[in-house]
Amino acid sequence: MTMYSLAFLSEHYGFTYKQVRDRVTALGPLLTGYILQGKGHAKMLTDHGRAIFDRLVQLERGGLSLSAAVNVIQSERENGHSVATSALTSTAVGSSSNDSQFKEIVEQMKSRISHLESEVHWLRDQLTEAQGQLKALMPPPNTQAKKSWWARLLGR
Repeated sequence: MTMYSLAFLSEHYGFTYKQVRDRVTALGPLLTGYILQGKGHAKMLTDHGRAIFDRLVQLERGGLSLSAAVNVIQSERENGHSVATSALTSTAVGSSSNDSQFKEIVEQMKSRISHLESEVHWLRDQLTEAQGQLKALMPPPNTQAKKSWWARLLGR
């Protein structure tokens, strides 16, 4: 049995430690038996606990709020669905539509990259032009030796 620390989950899912802890707290009753205490009272999730947490993250990234995602997982559990199977079936069913969505997103990103590259080119031209204008506005360097403050005061 593999155990997962909250720090590991934080790194793995890209959440802060506090965000992971808040999600584990929200899942509290659903994780009974799947969360243990490690060294220094650190919370550790079992494989099944991680599957429940993974399902929560999947639902949240699908657009549900934390409380709504917890309610969905709770209703799935009450209806006898395994969290791991529901996560797998939802990804398997959505894989064909995900391919078309993925291709659409890639095309949008390519278009956006092209637009940004042309914008960078225009901005570089503007910067070069502005630098030339700035040089023209700058006074010529003073070739005479700078007088000390007391020489200027006395007019020498």
